[in-house]
Amino acid sequence: EISGNGQPKSITQPLLPDLSYFEVFTPETKASTQVKSGYLYSYKSFSYVLIPSRKGEYEIGPIRFPYFDPKSGTFETAESKPLKITVTQGKAIAATNARFLTKKDIEEFGSDIRHIKKISQLVNTSTPFLYNTVWYWALYPLSPVLFGLLLVYRKRSQKMDADFGLRRKVKARSFARKRLSKARQAMNGDDAKSFYHSVLEAVERFMSDKMNIEFRGMTIDRAVETLKEKGGTEELQSLYTELLEQCDLGQFGGMGKDKAKWDDTYKKAETLINKVNKVL
Repeated sequence: EISGNGQPKSITQPLLPDLSYFEVFTPETKASTQVKSGYLYSYKSFSYVLIPSRKGEYEIGPIRFPYFDPKSGTFETAESKPLKITVTQGKAIAATNARFLTKKDIEEFGSDIRHIKKISQLVNTSTPFLYNTVWYWALYPLSPVLFGLLLVYRKRSQKMDADFGLRRKVKARSFARKRLSKARQAMNGDDAKSFYHSVLEAVERFMSDKMNIEFRGMTIDRAVETLKEKGGTEELQSLYTELLEQCDLGQFGGMGKDKAKWDDTYKKAETLINKVNKVL
C-alpha cells in the first residue's frame, strides 16, 4: 500500500523486480482518500497474484516506488525489503509436469480471477474447420495469385499517395463523370446556362487532372496547343475546340431551350473524356 499527500491518480504502479519465474497477473487496485487538517491524503493498494512455474527457494527483490519529495525538492525512491519464499509441489501438479489449478485454487487468489472454462465448453466442435471445406481447397491454388495482386495494389496505392499528380490523373475520369451528372440534372431541369457551365467545368477540370496542367482560364488556342504538346490527336483537338465554343455560346450567347442541342453537347463531352482517357 502506498499513501501520501495528493491526488490518488498521482500514485502510479510500483516498479517490480525480476519475476521471470512467475506468471504475473494485472494487479487489483483500490484507492481511497481522507482529509486531515485541511490536507488531502490518498491511499492506494496494489494486489498482485504471482503463480510460480516450478518449486524451489526464491527471493523476490525490493519493490521500488519513485516519488517527489517536496521538502528536499528532489526525486526519491522508496523500496521494500527482499522477500524469501519457498514454493512446494502442489496437489494438482503432482500427477503431471504441466501447471494446473482447480477452480477452488484460483478463487483463493482473489475475487478478480475467475475460473477458466474448458475448451470443450467454448468451442463448437460440430462446426467443420476451414481446411475441411470444399471452398478452401477450391481457392487454395489461387492464393499465390491473390497475394500477388494484393502486393501490386498496395504498391500502386503507396505510389499514388506519394505522387499527387499520378493520383489526380488516375481519378480524372471518375471525377469527370460526377461533374457531368450535374449537367444532366440541369438539362432535366431546363436550365441552359447551368447545363453548359457544368459541361465546361467537367471537361476543363478533366483535362487539368489528366495532364496535371491547369486548363481553366486558358484561351481555346492555348488549350489546343497544350493538348497537341501532350500527344492529343487532331480529332481530339478539333472536338475539344468545338465543345468549348458550344459551351461559351450556350452560356453567353442567349441560346434558348434546345434539348437536341444539349444532348449532342453532352455526348460530345462523354466522347472527348473517354478518348482522352485512352490516349493520354
